[in-house]
Amino acid sequence: MLKQLEEIIKDEKKLKVIVICGLILIALLFLWELLPEKKEKETTPGSQKGGTITTEEYTTQLEQKVKQMVEGIEGAGRVEIMLTLESGKETVYQSDVKRQTNKISNDGNYQQDTQETIVLVEGDNGRKQALVQTEKMPAVQGVVVLCDGAENIQVQKRIIEALTTAFSIPSTQVAVVLRNSQVQQ
Repeated sequence: MLKQLEEIIKDEKKLKVIVICGLILIALLFLWELLPEKKEKETTPGSQKGGTITTEEYTTQLEQKVKQMVEGIEGAGRVEIMLTLESGKETVYQSDVKRQTNKISNDGNYQQDTQETIVLVEGDNGRKQALVQTEKMPAVQGVVVLCDGAENIQVQKRIIEALTTAFSIPSTQVAVVLRNSQVQQ
């Protein structure tokens, strides 16, 4: 192997090619380090695009899932769903909490002071911004189901049980109504 290296070093053309290839490799590695790193976007559960999801997109996706579930209930027939949500999306920020306990008097009473500070990080634009811990999607407040099988009490009962269980809402917040057969989807 040493003899092969000696022959390559003696041959000036081969030596020049090896040196040029080495310099190109070093230049590529140097340029690679200068490229900005791609940051992964935070994803919100349910997002198929890899980015955050809007409340409207969340509602539409949830309505589709509920529609598929209700259509799977025996006797429901064709189904249309409308959901109402409690509020918009809630952003929870990361915070540091400092607690300090002080003895106030000799009788053993203590006072506890709590100080909460939002954690700030430097953003893409160089400005400080609050560090997002999580985003909470809004809870379902009510459901309206239009379906062909709503005139059957047993079908209504199964749909209401499924929805109250799925969303932890009372049955008074679920309406199952007979779908107008003359309306086209």
